[in-house]
Amino acid sequence: MRKRTLILVAVVTTLVVMIGASDVFAQAWSGAGRAKGVVTDQEGNPVKGAKVELVMIQDRDTGPPALTTDKKGKFSKLGLKGGTWLVTVNADGFKRWTGPYEIFSHSAPDNLVVELEPLAEEVLRAQKQFKAQDRLDKAKELAAKGDVEGARAEYHAAIAELDETDHPVVLAVLASTYMNEGDMAKAREILEQSLAINPEHVSSLKALAAISAAEGNLEETKALLTKVPQDEVIHPNTTMNLGMAHYNKGEMEEAKGYLDRTVRDHPDVPQAYYFRGLINLSLEPTEAAADFKRFIELAPDSPQAAEAKEYLSYLEAPAGE
Repeated sequence: MRKRTLILVAVVTTLVVMIGASDVFAQAWSGAGRAKGVVTDQEGNPVKGAKVELVMIQDRDTGPPALTTDKKGKFSKLGLKGGTWLVTVNADGFKRWTGPYEIFSHSAPDNLVVELEPLAEEVLRAQKQFKAQDRLDKAKELAAKGDVEGARAEYHAAIAELDETDHPVVLAVLASTYMNEGDMAKAREILEQSLAINPEHVSSLKALAAISAAEGNLEETKALLTKVPQDEVIHPNTTMNLGMAHYNKGEMEEAKGYLDRTVRDHPDVPQAYYFRGLINLSLEPTEAAADFKRFIELAPDSPQAAEAKEYLSYLEAPAGE
C-alpha cells in the first residue's frame, strides 16, 4: 500500500511541473494587449484566407499560432504582451509582407492595414506549375498501382490549378489513360480539346495521329504529322500504318519514307524491317535482303519468319536459278 501511494505522489508532482512549465511558456508572449488589422490587395479588395504570423521582436521564436483572415480580410488576436511585434503575411498570388507592429497593454491598438503586392505573372505561373507537378506525380503513382480513376481525378485537379495555356501538357497524359483502355473516342475528344488550346502541342499531335492512323484516316494522320518536328520520335504503329496504307495503294516511294522513319525511331522493332522489306522488293532488292535478314535476327520465331526466309532465299539465289 505504501509503495502505491509513493507512485501516485510522483505522478501528481510530474503533472504539476508540466502545467507550471506551460504557464511560464505562455507568459512569454501573453498579456492584456490586442492585435487587429486588415489585409487587402492594391485595389483595396479584402484578401480572404491570408496567413498572419505574429512574433515578438525580442524573441523571434515566441508568439501565438498563425491567424487567418476572414472574408473581409480582417484578423484579430487578444491576449498579447505589449511591445513591438513583427507581423508576416502570406497569401496565394501575392508577395510576402513583413513589418513591425506596436501592441499596447492597456489601450486600444492601431488597426494594421496590410496592402499586398501581386506576384509577377511568370512567378505566379511557375508556382502553379510546381503545385500541379505534385498532383501529376501522385497521379503517376496511382496509375502504376492500377488506380486509373484516382489518377484521372488528380489530372483534373491539376488542370483546375493551372492556367489554360498549360492545360495541354496534362490533357495529353489524361488522354493516354483512355487510349490504354481502348476508348479512342474519349481520347480523341480530350486531344482535340488540347489542340484547340495549342495547335502545335507535340504530344497531343502525336497521340491524335496514332488514333487516326489506327482508324485508317490517312489524310488526317499525314496532316497531323506535318506539324510534328522531323526529329520527334513517332510511335511505330503510326508510321507503319501510314507506310502500309501507301503500300496497299501501290505508292512505294511514299510507303518507304514512313518505314524508313519507323526504323530510324525504333531500330529494334522487327515488323518495321519486314514491312520495309516488302516495299524494297520492288524498289531496292539488295536493301530488301538486308531488311529480311534483320527481321529474322530480331524475330526468328515470328509467324512471318518462314516467309521472310523464302524471300531472302529468292533474293540471294544466284542469277539464272
